Amino acid sequence: MDDDTKRDLEHLKSMVDYLRHLGLLSFAGLVLTSNLSIKMFTDPTWKIFAFLSVAGFFLGIVSSLLSQVGHIDRIRKDPIYELPLSNNFALPTALCLVGVLAGIMFMAAFVLLNWW
Repeated sequence: MDDDTKRDLEHLKSMVDYLRHLGLLSFAGLVLTSNLSIKMFTDPTWKIFAFLSVAGFFLGIVSSLLSQVGHIDRIRKDPIYELPLSNNFALPTALCLVGVLAGIMFMAAFVLLNWW
């Protein structure tokens, strides 16, 4: 195995770890948002932000899983990368990051607006 293949393999492994952590963060945010909306705020006025937060975290979980499957499947192929972004990894990875960030922002808005 040459150096480029080893480097690409390490890159794919780190991407799978990154996506696994984003998926775990999304799942924790999903649990936190559902607990906040049920237990802490018994009658929230800004329910749309809780819904958008749950939708963002759910998007993060699903796209994380899809992207991990694509990365793990790509590890077995040779060459690992043909052309940059030709392997359809960019869209699910970007959706995962956008979902997590949107979920965090909407959860923060939900908590802050219902607190005051």
